[in-house]
Amino acid sequence: MGRLDAAIIKQQRRSLLTNLNLLYPTAFQTQTIWRTVCGYDPSYEFANFKRDIFYFRDKGWVRFIDEMLNNATCFEDKVVVLTATGKEIAEQTMTDPALEF
Repeated sequence: MGRLDAAIIKQQRRSLLTNLNLLYPTAFQTQTIWRTVCGYDPSYEFANFKRDIFYFRDKGWVRFIDEMLNNATCFEDKVVVLTATGKEIAEQTMTDPALEF
């Protein structure tokens, strides 16, 4: 992966976090978030979006509400909410090397 590819991934992740921060503390289905983010960046591929959501979950920046309720099996039906840590990362009161340019 080149430097340009890494910069694009970081920019898309930052955009996704920004959109989740705008929705905080509301939880939304991933398909709704996907449509919102595509309005800002039509080049953002669904596979990358899915990878980034799981990456955010592994980092503790988002959590799947549906895992506590009905455990949706389809990714598009999963319900995501930004965590307090994710909000701090989105507002840049905390930093993470994975998003720095």
